[in-house]
Amino acid sequence: MSHILSEHAADLDGATERRLSALQDLHILDTGPELVFDDIVAIASTVCDAPIALVSLVEKDRQWFKARIGLEASQTPIEHSVCALAIRQSDVFVIPDLLADPRTAQNPLVTHGPRIRFYAGAPIYAPDGTAIGTVCVIDVVPRPGGVSPAQATTLTLLARQVMTQLLLRRMVDREVGLGAYRAAMRDAAVDAAGSDATALRDLQDREVRARRTQEAGRIGSFELDIATGLMAVSDEFCRVFGVPLASTYPASYFEAIVLPEDSSARSDAVSRATGSAGTDTEYRIRRPDDGRIRWLSRRSQFLRDGDGRPIALFGTVHDITDRKLATLRLTSLLQLGEEVRGVKDGIGVMEAAARLTGTPLAASQVGYAEVDDRADAMAVLAGWPTPSPPGFGCHWRQEDFAQTLAALRHGTTVVVSDTTQDTVASPDAGYIGLGVKAAVFLPVMRGNRLAGTFFILSEHPRPWSGGELAFMQGMLERLQSAMQQLDAEKQRVVLTQELSHRLKNSLATVQAIVMNSLADVKERDLVDALGERIVALGTAHRALVANDWASAGLLGLVNDLLSNISVKDRIDVVGPDLEIGGRAAQSMSLTLHELATNALKYGALSKAGGRVKLTWSLVPSGTETSFVLRWQETGGPPVSPPAREGFGLTLISMGLVGTGGVAVHYHPTGVEAVFEARLDDMQEM
Repeated sequence: MSHILSEHAADLDGATERRLSALQDLHILDTGPELVFDDIVAIASTVCDAPIALVSLVEKDRQWFKARIGLEASQTPIEHSVCALAIRQSDVFVIPDLLADPRTAQNPLVTHGPRIRFYAGAPIYAPDGTAIGTVCVIDVVPRPGGVSPAQATTLTLLARQVMTQLLLRRMVDREVGLGAYRAAMRDAAVDAAGSDATALRDLQDREVRARRTQEAGRIGSFELDIATGLMAVSDEFCRVFGVPLASTYPASYFEAIVLPEDSSARSDAVSRATGSAGTDTEYRIRRPDDGRIRWLSRRSQFLRDGDGRPIALFGTVHDITDRKLATLRLTSLLQLGEEVRGVKDGIGVMEAAARLTGTPLAASQVGYAEVDDRADAMAVLAGWPTPSPPGFGCHWRQEDFAQTLAALRHGTTVVVSDTTQDTVASPDAGYIGLGVKAAVFLPVMRGNRLAGTFFILSEHPRPWSGGELAFMQGMLERLQSAMQQLDAEKQRVVLTQELSHRLKNSLATVQAIVMNSLADVKERDLVDALGERIVALGTAHRALVANDWASAGLLGLVNDLLSNISVKDRIDVVGPDLEIGGRAAQSMSLTLHELATNALKYGALSKAGGRVKLTWSLVPSGTETSFVLRWQETGGPPVSPPAREGFGLTLISMGLVGTGGVAVHYHPTGVEAVFEARLDDMQEM
């Protein structure tokens, strides 16, 4: 016994702490009997022809038996434990004669009852490679030959199965909450002594309830042997994947069911063998039985051997389609509001709505069909997925959807769960032509008139949930709001164009009235100046009309204005193009007109060889940016300040935005005018 104590003392290190932590995490110690572990010791006893077989878990001060055959005690002190020696080995541990081995010769279990003489045990390894116990067989007579290779392999496999069951037990407890079920199993096992038949029926009933709990939660369990690639799966696992019920499948079969775009989220033979496969992941599958796309969440864990190599993967799969699609629907509603802001036409709005509706509903087709009462057909103008399925870009005969259109014209949404049975859809031949079994048609109204229908089609019958219908209605409301905004924008553009046309005519009329009314005025220069100023306003007007009165391009405005001057080639224009607001455009047009007119009459442009340089630039000024424009005349006659300030000079002194910021210099070589304004003021609408 001193040898066992010394071995035990040597074991009180990091491995012990890891073992105790693993046992605590499994919540297995002192639990009641469970059939799966009782079956394991029964198999070990039968295969090894041994009267005693144990599933032994080694704690700090004791070894406790989760399952046992041929031994009354449920635990023994650690000092009596041969398993404490076995867990320190990397393979099946065999002592042919316990009485002859110095490590166990003084063990009370050997020298006194039950006087055991032979031991063979395979370590049970936790996922991190820590041995937590053994599956062992014991005999009361020595066995010089030990165990055969087949028996040793069986013990190793049974030890691996114990760990798999322990981890699966913990996984199911966490995922489904079977604490009550475990308690019931313990109670049933205790009562077995009084009534084995009643206990068996009770246990079977608990198992049925556990299966029903998994089914209700759409949770299936699996165990995957990495070496063979075979999976042991539960019935609910098969239902989740939409495959025939079977106890085993090759893993490659389920890998092929995962959508190609989600293949990186699933495991494969290489990632499982290397242990690099994700253990908690989500992906989509297309179920073979009904062709529907479902979202699955897989939670799993690797089982490793003593060297840390993955030997099995086990866990659960959970159908999370409803939760996932609910999240996608909310995201799509928010995204549609963002996307349609930049869309300029109704087709773009419909395409965005169709794209953002299809995936959250797992639909076959989504689109928009325009309804024109003057035509015999509905034009399908937008659709999803891409590339568009057959029918998009074509026309549907209205008579093929007579019942559906009748309901839509009253503003009623048509919901069809099964086109072969629905009283609205069944009379309409159009559904057969589309090859769909379920559909929702939502009316898109323009006032009291049906303008079109936003439709969602499914290849399979399906009951549309309240959440799905609410999502569709939310999409429709945003779609119609966007369409109304586009209609309002179109009306605004038409109105702006009409007002601009009338203002242009009004300016022409004003110019004609002025010129005719002042026909007898002798100061023709004043009359001409007035007419030219009206023309300058018309130039600014044309530039603003081009951008819906929102802004004007500076280069275009300057070029249009100077094109009325016969000596335009003598004016050098240098500056970056930028958009300026309506107020600055009109003010600058009048200012440049006055400067050019003065240059033609009195300045550089009045003399051959004279030139004008018009430049502008953006100059940082603290936290703001200034716009600086410079008019510089050279090569003209000598100039001097005017004797009086006329209307033209008054216009110039008002600056580019009517707030001043002007410096006019009358150099002997020519006039120089410098204008400065805040860029923000220049671009203000």
